Amino acid sequence: MRQATLEEFMQLKPKCHLCGRLFKSIKALNTHLSKAHPNQEPPLIYADEGMEVTHKGYHVEMKVRMRRTLWKDLERRAQEAQMTLDELVFQTLTNLAAFGREWELWTETLAKKPTYIT
Repeated sequence: MRQATLEEFMQLKPKCHLCGRLFKSIKALNTHLSKAHPNQEPPLIYADEGMEVTHKGYHVEMKVRMRRTLWKDLERRAQEAQMTLDELVFQTLTNLAAFGREWELWTETLAKKPTYIT
């Protein structure tokens, strides 16, 4: 699956990532996904989510648009780890940068699959 830009996710007509059909709203797309593709895994990035990256000198600015349920899960995980949310996010990004595919395979073996669908 290809990482899309925020502009692609904020398009006027949301698009089904499985069949390519266009919809008038995010709600209509979500209804389509649950009825037309019920046995499919939910997408990692929903049509109303995304990330925008801006390069500013020695730094990169990243803006992330996510569902509130994912945000609440991140806050809960930071509290469980007795870390600030900044520390949790940067530790996760550091682990991903350092271990790459090994980190992904390790997270896939966890008994509880991460999800933020309510």
